[in-house]
Amino acid sequence: MFGTQCSWMASCRFRAANLLLTGIIPGPKETNPDETQFYLRVIVNELLRLWRHGVDVVTPQHPHGRRMRVILVGVFCDKPAAHKVGGFASHSHNYFCMQDWIPQSLKATVAAFTRSAFPTRTDSQHREYMSQYQQCGTKAARDEFAKKYATRWSELARLPYFDMCRMIVVDPMHNLFLGLVKTHFYHIWVQLKIFRKNHELRRLHDVLKNLHLPPKLGRLPHLIGPLVIPTLWDACEPDPDGTRLRERRARIDALLQAQKEKKAAQKSNVDATTASSTGARQKGAKGKPSRKKNTDSSRLSSAPRRSSRSQRKSEKGKELVLDSDDEGAREVSEDEVWPSEVEDNTLPSAG
Repeated sequence: MFGTQCSWMASCRFRAANLLLTGIIPGPKETNPDETQFYLRVIVNELLRLWRHGVDVVTPQHPHGRRMRVILVGVFCDKPAAHKVGGFASHSHNYFCMQDWIPQSLKATVAAFTRSAFPTRTDSQHREYMSQYQQCGTKAARDEFAKKYATRWSELARLPYFDMCRMIVVDPMHNLFLGLVKTHFYHIWVQLKIFRKNHELRRLHDVLKNLHLPPKLGRLPHLIGPLVIPTLWDACEPDPDGTRLRERRARIDALLQAQKEKKAAQKSNVDATTASSTGARQKGAKGKPSRKKNTDSSRLSSAPRRSSRSQRKSEKGKELVLDSDDEGAREVSEDEVWPSEVEDNTLPSAG
């Protein structure tokens, strides 16, 4: 027990030692995609130096130092950050995917789940579009280009070894916290009756009922449901010609159509009830004198009165002098702090 606890503490210290904060983007508002690249440029400058020149690290086996080089193997973040950092258009763009050119109108179709149904985004193509984006001289031209080609400039393109389309990943942690797993599991598989009540759902509940967890967990996690799905796969019967798949899809389409018709009927009934009640009120109010108030005079009379006299500072207020936020600051050149290989006077470029 003691050895296990010590190894756990050592692993915690090891993980904590590898957490390095490289920078914080100031507020108060979130930077747009082009502004974000200026902050990312500082990190890319260091990554280029660590890859091209490396750093000498002294170790017990190498007292004179050993040359080490560093590369960026991946960027793991949520989807909005992945689009902003990687030079992709917004995740609400018509071409929202970072892997292929599927439009928004087809993301809920069967083709969206079919391999190679749409042209694939490639690193070379993405870099070419980013280079063309850099040639746009005005903000309006850049916005128009991004709207058409779903691409903006990214400082990561300066890393020659980095694949823009394969090395930027939406990590599982954000998928869980953003509710994507819950959406697919409950709203699609359960509510759309893809899981049948007396088949998949019953077996799923049997698995959860007989599941024994370690005492340290305390209770059954509420996200355990999707983790049981692989146990249901072995009960799936083979469907080589896709007959059962087409039948199930037809039933789902009929269910969705029935739900739409029910909502439309409910809306028409509400509209008819509202129209009849409105007509009854208008008929009852016919012939009665108008009691409309003078809203302008009442609003003016209820407005708070303001004095035209200027306020005088008290003796205590006169003695209170606030120091400047830049008191004692010293102007430092950019090259002195972050020496760069390329000037940063213009929009970040691929050169």
